[in-house]
Amino acid sequence: MSCQTLSNKFLEDINNLYDITDDYNVKIQVGKDSEMEIFQAHSVILRARSKYFHSAFSSNLVKKEGDFYIFKKPNVTSIVFKIILKYIYTGTILGNIENNIIELLLVANEMELYELVEYLQQCIINFNNDWIELNGVKLYDFISHHKDVFPKLQELCNNIMSQKPKLLIDSNEFWGLDDEALLSMIQLDYLEMKEVEIWDNLIKWDTLDLNTIVLSRVVEYNRAIWDSDDNNHGFGYGDLYIFRKSCKLTHYSAKILDSDHFEIDDYEVFQVIEK
Repeated sequence: MSCQTLSNKFLEDINNLYDITDDYNVKIQVGKDSEMEIFQAHSVILRARSKYFHSAFSSNLVKKEGDFYIFKKPNVTSIVFKIILKYIYTGTILGNIENNIIELLLVANEMELYELVEYLQQCIINFNNDWIELNGVKLYDFISHHKDVFPKLQELCNNIMSQKPKLLIDSNEFWGLDDEALLSMIQLDYLEMKEVEIWDNLIKWDTLDLNTIVLSRVVEYNRAIWDSDDNNHGFGYGDLYIFRKSCKLTHYSAKILDSDHFEIDDYEVFQVIEK
């Protein structure tokens, strides 16, 4: 029997502890309310595999009830923690992680599982454009709040915004960005998009109601604003006359109202000055 065989047998026995919980001494409460789930674990394994748990046990900050150490992680889902615990015991990743990888990355970093953090970052980098289209906004939002923590993903987001910004800005999830993430995005010096396209999407973000908003861009730019003594303030040559309360489709790409007439409650006049 070789040394390698002995080592493999040892690792197999350690891995089996994940399923053998008759001598566990740790209870980890994950989630909250009706979604809370309790996981059982061995302190010696947690201490050896995670600096987070090692520090917790060493500092005696862990609450103890009888013979059991009690951890409470209400902000972690049971699906994600099951993957984390499986990795701690076996060094393997359980199941499909694409739908939960961002939360998984955050928890792995909190528990100082840095090898897993590196692995998860590389997984995200290797995902195709379909994943980016579905999750890119969520990823950008996440990274904007964890700057310098995940450098590989920061670089990935920078590359997307410099090369394929529409993957994020045209996404239906764009409206979900918070103020800080949105500000960091539109202030990028290398954002290769026309200002009018950025403006259109800012309107979408601000309204949060993509079903009712209509964005109509002028087809003939010299007809964008059309004022006269007879009709006063207007947009397009007949598209929208404020005081006549009429709305038609002539020089804009889409009609903004179903009816040709509308009522006005109030209006405000402002001047745009080119710097």
